[in-house]
Amino acid sequence: MDGLGKYSTGSTDYYRIEGRAVLPIRWMAWESILLGKFTTKSDVWSFAVTLWEVLTFAHDQPYDALTDEMVIENAGHYYRNDKQEVYLPHPPNCPKEIYDLMCECWNRSESARPTFREIHMFLQRKNMGYNPKDEKMNQLKVPIC
Repeated sequence: MDGLGKYSTGSTDYYRIEGRAVLPIRWMAWESILLGKFTTKSDVWSFAVTLWEVLTFAHDQPYDALTDEMVIENAGHYYRNDKQEVYLPHPPNCPKEIYDLMCECWNRSESARPTFREIHMFLQRKNMGYNPKDEKMNQLKVPIC
């Protein structure tokens, strides 16, 4: 199996890659799986998978229709840039702009992925400037003298 094997703890979230720790491949960027390259841009990829999970209420495991071997093959499609890669599907009731953001995070090119600062700014704008501190301030009872 070329150094790859399922980690047998009963969990289907981790996969053992020879010479490396047991890894959560379904959350990992292709370059992390295949090249062992871990950067803030690969973290952005993982963040988008986690965001996808949140927006699906963790109903399904990421890439649930794929076996672990198929997830690794999918990483190979990204590596070869053969346009056969599989993306996580658009979650029901997820705004198009949020799904588009996730897809940007899953871009083959690390440099084309947004930074965490850009993601933060985008989500802040989507949230229309809501700040929980403002709500707390409005709830404070200030005595009138």
